[in-house]
Amino acid sequence: MRQSALGRALCVALAVLLLGAPLPVAGQAMMASLGTARGFRAVELSLDDGGSWLPLGARSLPVMNGTRVRSTGGAATLELTDGSRIVLLPFSAIRVREAGSATAVAVDYGRLTFRLPSQTRVELQTPSARLEPIRAEAMGGELLVRRNGTTGLEMTAGRLRIHEAITGQVRVASVATSGQGLAKPPAASAGARGVFGPQGESLGYLAPDGRLVAQPGFTSDLTQPFPSRLVQAAMAKVPAAAQRDALPLFDLNGGYVGYVAGPEFHAQAVGVTPGGGSAEAVIARAPADLTPRVQPVTRPLAKGDRLSDGDKIRTGKDGAAELRLGDGSLIRLGQLSDFEVERLENDSAGAPRTSRLRLATGKVRAFVKTPFVQKVSTGQAQFSIGTPVATAAVRQTDFAVVQASGGSAKVYTLGSAVETTGVGGGSVTCVSNQYTEVVPGKGPSPCAPIPFVDKVALTSELAFESEAVGAGYGSDIAYVAIPFFVVAALAGVYFSGVFATSIRP
Repeated sequence: MRQSALGRALCVALAVLLLGAPLPVAGQAMMASLGTARGFRAVELSLDDGGSWLPLGARSLPVMNGTRVRSTGGAATLELTDGSRIVLLPFSAIRVREAGSATAVAVDYGRLTFRLPSQTRVELQTPSARLEPIRAEAMGGELLVRRNGTTGLEMTAGRLRIHEAITGQVRVASVATSGQGLAKPPAASAGARGVFGPQGESLGYLAPDGRLVAQPGFTSDLTQPFPSRLVQAAMAKVPAAAQRDALPLFDLNGGYVGYVAGPEFHAQAVGVTPGGGSAEAVIARAPADLTPRVQPVTRPLAKGDRLSDGDKIRTGKDGAAELRLGDGSLIRLGQLSDFEVERLENDSAGAPRTSRLRLATGKVRAFVKTPFVQKVSTGQAQFSIGTPVATAAVRQTDFAVVQASGGSAKVYTLGSAVETTGVGGGSVTCVSNQYTEVVPGKGPSPCAPIPFVDKVALTSELAFESEAVGAGYGSDIAYVAIPFFVVAALAGVYFSGVFATSIRP
């Protein structure tokens, strides 16, 4: 994060002036401070709407109209004049401005926690919604804004009125609706690997599935920075367009693990291209709508549409969609489903390496081709489908996820093995013809046989049309044979009884 020496000097001088000198009465309204901000570790503040930046340390700096704050491995606390408190978490960015009688805190990306008094002037904003306080009591919670603009909210106290920008819908968020769309970081496990910034500061850890969890202080800071030649070599691997805001990350031994740009972590892997992958719509049955990330105007999904990071599909009653990845792996979306492509990344040969999908509600089935599965099994690739309460990660091939609106999720393993991890912790790995259920706030249930009725319903509604796919490589034989033999045995008992009666003297 570079800025000119002149811009930095002007910013510091303005901050000192605002903190140390009284303002003229004529300019007081224009230059009135909205509060103060202080930081921890890698945080920057701009008083001129992003024109120049200065480090935000433990000393408080004023929050003016147009102030921006952004963090990488650090955090910042804003204490506003109306008693509101905003805590900006790592890898986040916000803007503060006056909007009439309100103080608008706009979240560009990342996470923050908030505590608002009953008479707060603060109004929270995201790219997709405006969150208006309901001033009957104090309000508190956590807000998440992903790079693609999607929003997650968890209320711990009070209520907020949410005005959705695209649909125009208005709804109320409270403790009772808490956690919808807010993906909690996975708990640290034995496989977690600590990561550090160039100065040797602890920034968090890599979870076993490759996700970066920002948690400064997860391990002790290193006693000295990494060598400059090591940092320069790492930066040389970052795409030129991202170098200005990129922060390279290293493991304990100085191994380069990837970089962070904004809230996005880009893992280092041999043969990975800077560009992302895409998925092609090979089946589009109305009603099925597509909302692209780049131009978020909803339109009907059409066969041949290509989806990339942040694109969303929503199906209505009797609607369906089928997507094909670069290697031929298939995704089938059932009716009444809300689905998002979170991350698609290809290797140098154009085959998918990372596929992270999200199902807010509805039904989805995935059939992963064998080469992709082999990469997953050796840790070279990742395929997962997340829901508000769980994440299902492929360990082998064919599986389905059913997410009830605002309720539990069921993960059905139709072939080989799938690991399911609850948002609140805990995980199980189910094999062919087993399923697990995750209730909000709890871990996955023990694996159990898939009920015959569920299996028939799933393979019927989520049957692939573009390619013949068998569920579980012949494992359906048991599901067909067992009921057949049961019926045959009962029929045999019945008819033998009839025959015995007919020949009785």
